Order: sequence, then C-alpha cells, then structure tokens
Amino acid sequence: MASPGRSRPNTTTIDQFVDKKLQAVKILPSGLCGDEEFVRRVYLDLTGQPPAAAQVRGFLADKRDSRTKRDALIDTLIGGREYVEHWTNKWADLLQVNRKFLGEEGAAALRNWIKDRIAENQPYDRFAREILTARGSNVENPPAAYWKIIRDPASLMENTTHLFLAVRFNCNKCHDHPFERWTQDQYYQLSQYFAQVGRKEDAEFAGKKVGGSAVEGAVPLVEVIYDNSTGDVKHDRTGQVVPPSFPYIHNGVAAATGDMPAPPRREQLANWIASKDNQHFAKSYVNRLWGYLFGVGIIEPIDDIRAGNPPTNPELLDALAKDFLASGFDAQHILKTICKSRVYQQSVVTNKWNEDDAINYSHTIPRRLPG
Repeated sequence: MASPGRSRPNTTTIDQFVDKKLQAVKILPSGLCGDEEFVRRVYLDLTGQPPAAAQVRGFLADKRDSRTKRDALIDTLIGGREYVEHWTNKWADLLQVNRKFLGEEGAAALRNWIKDRIAENQPYDRFAREILTARGSNVENPPAAYWKIIRDPASLMENTTHLFLAVRFNCNKCHDHPFERWTQDQYYQLSQYFAQVGRKEDAEFAGKKVGGSAVEGAVPLVEVIYDNSTGDVKHDRTGQVVPPSFPYIHNGVAAATGDMPAPPRREQLANWIASKDNQHFAKSYVNRLWGYLFGVGIIEPIDDIRAGNPPTNPELLDALAKDFLASGFDAQHILKTICKSRVYQQSVVTNKWNEDDAINYSHTIPRRLPG
C-alpha cells in the first residue's frame, strides 16, 4: 500500500490515509485505547467471544511494550480455532446455510465446507469461483448447494451480484435505474448467465424431500447441479430473449476466439466476477471486512456500492483493495493489517474536536455485541 505522504511516527499505512483525511477536515483523533479495552475488542471482533479472565490477566501481565504484545495477540487469534468458527458463522449466514433449504445432512456438509475453506485461508477469489461453478451433488460437493437454495435465475443474479460485488441490481428490474447507470436491459442480459443451471434429484436420496408449503412445493432433499446448454430469461418489457452480456467489461473477460465453443455460462460468470480486474470484487470484500471491524464501512451500507453512495475515504478503500490483490486475495492478511493499525486501536473516548465525527474514524464508535 503506497504512502500518501506525511504521517505520525509508528503508524501503519492505513493510519496515514486516515490522518490525511482528518487533517483535511481539521479533526483531532482520539488516543489509543488501554490494554484492557483492546483485549476485549479484538477477541470479540476476531472470535465472536469475550476473552476469558485468565486470558485478560495473561495479556495485562505481559511486560512487552503494548504494540508488540498487541501484534502478537492478533497473529495468535487470526487462524485459531475460535476465529475459524466465528468467520464460518459469518459466511454460513451469507450463504444461507439452513436446514429448511438443505436438510440436516446438506446444511452440515455446506457448513463444514465453509469451515475448511476458512481454516486453510483459501484465497477469496478461489472461494468465490468454487461456489459460482459448483457442480454435482450438494452433499458430495457442498458449494453446489448455493444453486439449490436460490432457484430463480433473476433472484440468483440479484443475490450473487449483491453478495460478491455489493451491487444492487434489483432496482433496475422494471425500469432503468433512476439514479445509477444500470439499465433494465442489463438486468436481463446479466440474468442469462444464471438461466442454464440444471437440477435433478440425487439417486442416492430418491423420494426424500425438503421444504414445501401452501405456496411453494417441496424439492428433492439432495440435488445434482449441472450446466444445461439451453435455458433463457425473457425480458419483462419486450417479452423477448436477450443475449447474455455483462454490464461492464474488464481485462479479465476473454472474448471467444475462432471456432472454440464458449465455456458454460457459469464459468464465464465466475471469470467476470472473481477477477482481479473486476472493479468491485476486491473492493467490496475489504469494505465488508472493514465494516465488520468498525461497525461502519468505508462505503455504508457495506453492500451498496454505487456512484450515489461514495466512500468516505476513497484513497483508503483503494489502498486496501490494492493490498488485498497484492496479497493474493488473503483475507487473514487484510484482517491483520486492519487490526494492527492505530485507527482500529483508538479509544471510544472522544475530545471536543471529534465528538460529533461518525465517518472519518477519528475514534472508535461503540457497537452492540453481535448475536
């Protein structure tokens, strides 16, 4: 991450970008929190649990300087058992791991798959690609469950772009977006990439069903996900089938050449979404991680990237995204980078120059405990 210039001694690059903004708006940041406050904060944020009394006593009794022992604790927590469980729960929520949709065995399989990916610190782009291109039985290949839980192509498109790009395409389903560049045509062109997903009952679980209500029929308990060569979405306004097309193009999307057949649409989709060249992919995830740790994103809400909702500190967000890309989409690296910054370790105690600041990270904002 490149330095923007003047900064205080013993600060990280994150602190330098935040300081630059604070100097511009003439806000004085708060000082560092005490070790007692830090140890509770970092345990809750990284493991979802408060530290045990013995862990607090051990940290406070450590005679090393505060910065050294704080960095060491961050390194110990990130990647540990409690960390893995906590971040597995976050992704289980995002991917809707629910027995209502998947049954006991399917839900357990998907959660365990997520847990293994978190434990091995799988690069985020590979994690996304495995979900977007998953085929086979959702028990044998758990990320295929993503295509079982949500079944309508348009709904899949809306959820996927929201989840991995933080772009809300639902607003342009019935008409061009009133405040953004997205058009109704683009909604249906992008939905086509989700329209050729095949689902059939897994023969090993024949006759078993899950779900079902007065308004929605039950579906096979376990399904095999595959790619069809047919299937399209009709445009609501014209009633016509529009060709698949991405709303914006980047260098990671290769054009078809010669007589080579085009890959399945979901592979094309994964190449477009989970690319280092996609302007929203890395940026949306570092913003999500920042929001988890601070209670407010650099873009807020954390899943609403659009021209009419700019970041509070664009240089900071760009630097974090570039660092994420340079690390090979290493989520643990970004979490460590943020947690070791002075900005993350600031006190909740304000001064008369920053007491009304809620967007420039001049002090820690008190947050409710997570569920």
